[in-house]
Amino acid sequence: MKNISIILGIIISLSVVGGGIYRFDTCKASRESVEQLAGNFEVYKLEQYRRYLQERIWALQDRGQQNTDEYRRLIEELRQIDLKLKAYYQRGK
Repeated sequence: MKNISIILGIIISLSVVGGGIYRFDTCKASRESVEQLAGNFEVYKLEQYRRYLQERIWALQDRGQQNTDEYRRLIEELRQIDLKLKAYYQRGK
């Protein structure tokens, strides 16, 4: 009887450890999904910055300051961000 309980204990222990390893393996994130998530976050930050630049440009336009250096710099920066976003979305398709 003592041998049976020891054998059952070992079997149950091995099955618990094996189940834990299996569950860990199926739940962990793959490298591709982590890289995709990081890329999506970078795009999110670019889009947020683009919105900020656009609002700043509109504010300068409302004040009639289209001929300032700041306005031209913001327009150029907005164009660069648009190119980056366009390249990202074309690559993603």
